[in-house]
Amino acid sequence: MSERKISCAEACYASRMLRFFEGYCIDPLLYSVPVYMLMRYLSGRYASLSDTPDFVSLMPSEFQEIYGVLTWADFLQALILNVFAFFFFFLFEALAKGRTPGKYMCRTVVVDINGNRPPLWRLLLRTICRFIPFDSFSFLLGGFWHDGRLRGAWHDKLSGTYVVEIRLLEMWKAGKYDGSDRFSAMLQTLMQEQAEAKAEEEDEDDEPSDRNGDEGGERKLRVEDLYPSDDFNPDTSDDDSRES
Repeated sequence: MSERKISCAEACYASRMLRFFEGYCIDPLLYSVPVYMLMRYLSGRYASLSDTPDFVSLMPSEFQEIYGVLTWADFLQALILNVFAFFFFFLFEALAKGRTPGKYMCRTVVVDINGNRPPLWRLLLRTICRFIPFDSFSFLLGGFWHDGRLRGAWHDKLSGTYVVEIRLLEMWKAGKYDGSDRFSAMLQTLMQEQAEAKAEEEDEDDEPSDRNGDEGGERKLRVEDLYPSDDFNPDTSDDDSRES
């Protein structure tokens, strides 16, 4: 039986640690802080936001005990936070080629199974699925993908999208990585980046010396330095001395 060919998404998938930092630490911090600041301003300006909503009294007694401590500000904050989160993820992943600020920092990107940019409808579905209850827990405890190799949250699996590391993706597309040795591929990319950075530093060091010419070495003595007068011409002076 022939061995199953590994896909680009399987070979380049991002580790759980990167996924955790970019999707559950950096990005939520960026879109939640402005909302909290806005609600703090609105709560101080409108005192009615500190009141308990009237519809809580219409709920069963069991729910009144839970939601009775909440105010209009709490409900409004939850609403605005979800709206901000929706447009944050969808607009960044749609307009920034599958990368949110957290993905920029962690050098990851959203792709399809072949490593290409997903269509817009997949990104929209991915964003909608983020609001499924317990989707965050599905990332930590969720089931395997169909091949048993990739773990992902429900918003990954249901939308058919994958989060991969850009370094590995570039090597995959260049034909330098086939998914067999992930550690060696990462080590190779790090060594290559260090070599490129060192070459750039050497080029920058050489540019000033090229512009300055021979300032660093000994300056050759020229005839014009011995005769500062602009009217002096060594050839004409020799002719005049012979005539005399």
